[in-house]
Amino acid sequence: MVTRFASTLALLALFGLFFANEPAYAKNNSRTVSLYTYRTVTTQLIDKNEHLSNLATAEHRRALDADMRWQQAERELASARRSSNTAQGQVRKLEREAQARETAFAEAVDDLNQRLAAQDEDFKRMLHAALTDGESLLQTEDGRQALKLIALGGVDNTERAIVLLARQRAIAERVSDMRLTEQTLRPEARTILRLRGASPSATTIYAIALFEEIVRRDPSRHWDWVELGRLYFDAGRLADARHAADQSLAKAANERDRSVAFNELGDVQVAQGDSAAALA
Repeated sequence: MVTRFASTLALLALFGLFFANEPAYAKNNSRTVSLYTYRTVTTQLIDKNEHLSNLATAEHRRALDADMRWQQAERELASARRSSNTAQGQVRKLEREAQARETAFAEAVDDLNQRLAAQDEDFKRMLHAALTDGESLLQTEDGRQALKLIALGGVDNTERAIVLLARQRAIAERVSDMRLTEQTLRPEARTILRLRGASPSATTIYAIALFEEIVRRDPSRHWDWVELGRLYFDAGRLADARHAADQSLAKAANERDRSVAFNELGDVQVAQGDSAAALA
């Protein structure tokens, strides 16, 4: 009995169910999630959407500038820590500078996110989904470390984050199938989806594998099939994309879901050369 109780405590600790309540801890987590949303949603969306870019040019420029200043402060701090000739007082000064630069970057990101969310409903939904995924990833140690690495930016950090997310999934798989899908697989899949092109591991093929695993474990969700169908379409797998679109239509819970499913189905039919069916 004692052994079983100890094992239960170990599992609870592993998945981060015992959290400190200090305000600074909560603030740091909130900042990390905010920067994670910037890396996975804001920059990519603005780069692809000229209209939104024009609406938020000043905020975007401010965020980019703040990001560069933070990265420079982090590089100077890392160099000072590696040097045996740097005085401790100088290291502490650089730590304060890096902290201030990170705060300025986080504030710029928050301003940009708020401006874009007020201007565009699609972005607002994407931002909400990213925040939800970030909060889910905070619940495990590997997830927290992955969030921090993604927040830092850069190809190497993103690669390390993806490795941590995969390791987290392997651990969670041994604990609970349902918990794996809700707390690990979906957040990881949507993160990879938003990071496509940001690093060598963030590929369409990898995202397809994750969403295939999700619908295998839980085929009931309309939007999982929509995302999988779009990935199949991007990969040129039109027959699979058609099947996913049919499934998204079958799982639609309301008229908006049905509208999205019909659009996905029509796009696939056009690509397959069946314009009459797409029009219908």
